[in-house]
Amino acid sequence: MKILFLTDYPLTWDKSPPSRLLYLSREFLIAGHNVRVVGSYTDSPAEIDGIKMVTLPYHANCGIKKASFALRREIRQHIRWCDAIIVRGYWIGIFALIYAALSGVKIRIYDFHGFAWKEQFGKQRIMRSLSTYWIELLILFSSSTIIAVSQGVMNDLPRFAKQKAIVVENGVNFEEFEFKPSSEKINELKNRFNLSDEKPVFGIVASFGPWIDIRCVIESARLLQDEIEIILIGSGPGIDIANKAITRHHIENIHIAGTVKHENLVYSLKDLFYGCLCPYDAEWIHSNKPNFFASRKVKEYLASGNPIIVSDVKGRGDFLIDDETCIIYKAGNAFDLAQKIRHLVNNPDLKYRIGQNGRKIANNFSWEKICKDSGLLWLFGKK
Repeated sequence: MKILFLTDYPLTWDKSPPSRLLYLSREFLIAGHNVRVVGSYTDSPAEIDGIKMVTLPYHANCGIKKASFALRREIRQHIRWCDAIIVRGYWIGIFALIYAALSGVKIRIYDFHGFAWKEQFGKQRIMRSLSTYWIELLILFSSSTIIAVSQGVMNDLPRFAKQKAIVVENGVNFEEFEFKPSSEKINELKNRFNLSDEKPVFGIVASFGPWIDIRCVIESARLLQDEIEIILIGSGPGIDIANKAITRHHIENIHIAGTVKHENLVYSLKDLFYGCLCPYDAEWIHSNKPNFFASRKVKEYLASGNPIIVSDVKGRGDFLIDDETCIIYKAGNAFDLAQKIRHLVNNPDLKYRIGQNGRKIANNFSWEKICKDSGLLWLFGKK
């Protein structure tokens, strides 16, 4: 079967983490399908043997551009080529799925990560949220199947959409963490991130949006100024907040790395970090929806053997269990977070036990197992 994966994001392995569609497309290739992946422009396109990767010469980096990107003639050609289509992104989804239906493509799958209109409404973007609401409803109607990224996201769907939805969580490449980084590489990263050798390093890898309570992290870092260092890897509004706070309060133990190559992230997780922080914000709209988050980054923390300190929001993954696979602190309480960090640093046996427990369950999140257990491949005649 000819399967088209379509997104308005760039297709690259350099970003951390790489596109979910790239990993899914590889599983379909292994299952024996003819696979094509189409995305927007990148100067370092991904390559997978046996998969045709198409990056259109266009930067779809805002709403209007994303909408016009979906109307490109090349995209219509790819849709006419395929027997089945899997789409990520609501701007491109509305056009691609309706056009695919008109072209007779029976298997039309939308990769659903939660309603964008709710987040826009929460930011007081009333008119934009209203238009997005109708776009997303049309996408759900036009889909023959919906793949929800978590059970919490699945529960957020309207009843008519739940009837044709399955959960396909984010996975992790466990094999990436089966190696020992060279001391030269680790020293190179320490110099790049401006880290000392005396203090344990805690990392946060995230898109620093409103779901990350960066202010709580900053205050905890201030309380632990002489004890630990924290490195922030990623981009988003939270990075701007961190930069301002660092300057205003002269905080020297927070380091901002920005976006790094996926390879360097794996090296950092494997042998640079003492532990990882997952500071979900309890005030975010989805934080109190059980099992809403399906972060690939958290699963990479587990695969690397790093202990995780996570806030006690209901939205965290149900595999994050206090004193077994993580340490839980009270969301928004910087003093409690600082105490939990200090406790982990002072108890290396606890670090080892929780880290090893995490590695054991990380095998449950391989892309192969997730695709098989979800039943996604069954839709295409493969078990």
